[in-house]
Amino acid sequence: MAEKERKTVRLFTWGFNKYGQLGDGQSTNKELPQPILTDSSKNQPRAVSCGAHFTLVGSGPSLDLSSCGRGLHGRLGNGSELDQSTLKPVSVRTKERIVSLSAGHWHGCLVSPGGGIFSWGYNKAHGVLGTTDGLPEVSTIPIQVSCKVLFSEVSCGFNYTIAISKDSRSVYSWGSGRFGVLGHGDREDRFIPTQIESLSSVKITRIHAGYCHAGFMSNEGLLYTSGKGSDGALGHGGDKTDQLVPRIVESLINVADVSCSAGEHHSHTLIVTGDGNVFSCGDGYKCKLGHGNDRSLDTPTRIDPAHFNGCKITSVACGGIHSVAMATDEAVFTWGCGSDGRLGHPEAKGHRYLFLSSVPRQVEGLKGWKPFMISASYYHTAALCYK
Repeated sequence: MAEKERKTVRLFTWGFNKYGQLGDGQSTNKELPQPILTDSSKNQPRAVSCGAHFTLVGSGPSLDLSSCGRGLHGRLGNGSELDQSTLKPVSVRTKERIVSLSAGHWHGCLVSPGGGIFSWGYNKAHGVLGTTDGLPEVSTIPIQVSCKVLFSEVSCGFNYTIAISKDSRSVYSWGSGRFGVLGHGDREDRFIPTQIESLSSVKITRIHAGYCHAGFMSNEGLLYTSGKGSDGALGHGGDKTDQLVPRIVESLINVADVSCSAGEHHSHTLIVTGDGNVFSCGDGYKCKLGHGNDRSLDTPTRIDPAHFNGCKITSVACGGIHSVAMATDEAVFTWGCGSDGRLGHPEAKGHRYLFLSSVPRQVEGLKGWKPFMISASYYHTAALCYK
């Protein structure tokens, strides 16, 4: 939707808030969506990404970066390791605006229109920041990734990063190679961006890095997955082996969006097809697959469309033990574990470990607002809405 059509844009956050990651100036959990005010009505939020106990927000025409939450190991990118409970600006050493941003577990990344990637956070052992230029184990400010390739999109996982080249002809990954998630045919770490050769003949248009598995969507609507297979989250049926190179999910076509779990254990995947249907697979712990039970599924299975109130779903986001879906301009739905308020439903209040929703339910606290972006970490959830 054109920017001029969004008269008032608001960031809403909810869930676990011990480190101030909700950006509301407090450190108490919130069971209902909280409206987060930005510095100026002329600098309205346009992008959001939830990481492990921190949040990144891009605001205004240039997507000026701000962050809040836990500062340990420099993940806020503001030059400090102190926690902060309100959104504060992050200074990036580029005069260009931001076109893509992503919050991982221990690090964050952004892409500028020129195609450069900037990263910050915890670099020890795995080289997740993608540079070998004498970088210490922690960078508290964004630094440019050492690569001659120009990029258009980046996604941060647990201790790894994946990115699409600007011409969509190649995909690169770096960081921890655990479970083979980097897609290079082995489990070795990569300290600089390295092309995933098996995808060199495929035009990848969408990527998502989860905790221990990743999804790659092609321009033909096909989905490829790599990484940890034991939970069934890769969607390859009875074959639950780790996939060391991205493998096509044969049961799906016309894929429009994908999201991979933010948790190592009980991993799951959500997929949206072009007709607005949502499919899920993986571990069914806490009913986060959305089928009314906690049964695990190793093949993507459609969630009953009736649970989405007739809405055509356009985007999905996996937490660790909860799930989120959005129908653009209509509604946000959540399901799975509601502990710490991550579902945004009022029944969570007073039920730290017991509350859950086994099927998608609309987040009532967002009624009257039209969503256009969602994001979820293991513990908290965010939505950008307008009216």
